[in-house]
Amino acid sequence: MRNIILTIIILHLCFITGKARTEENFASIDLPTGSTTSVFSIVQTQPGFIWLGTNDGLLRYDGYTYKSYRWTMEDIHSLSNNIVNALTYDSSRDILYVGTDIGACIYNQDKDNFESISGAFGKHVKAFLIKDDILYICTTTELLEYRNGTTKTVLTGHFTNIRQIG
Repeated sequence: MRNIILTIIILHLCFITGKARTEENFASIDLPTGSTTSVFSIVQTQPGFIWLGTNDGLLRYDGYTYKSYRWTMEDIHSLSNNIVNALTYDSSRDILYVGTDIGACIYNQDKDNFESISGAFGKHVKAFLIKDDILYICTTTELLEYRNGTTKTVLTGHFTNIRQIG
């Protein structure tokens, strides 16, 4: 019996070691020339865009070039702020959500711009969670629920770590 258990453990370790040695191909990408940004969040959307939330706006990478999105006072359809802390992608609805230091936005693919999420403006967005077709927005002081264009507060407190909400 002891030999059987020892054999199972050895086979299990060999499987784990063999799996760990599987070669993966990774490529690094450089940020645009002259960029001094820090990346806070990364997400990939359809048709394969990589979005980078930075301290200087939002970058969309298509595999060859970057497109930059920034807040501008003159444009109500720009980002709500240039410090992008959180990104999440709802693949079932093909929606990109962007969380900044002063609010949350939805990316409008057809118009290539952003719509502010009402009820989240002025809030320091830290993270998103999508569950059962509901977007949960974690800010430093609230957990918000966004559904069908309506935002409501679910929980209040001072959150330094999203795991506190768990």
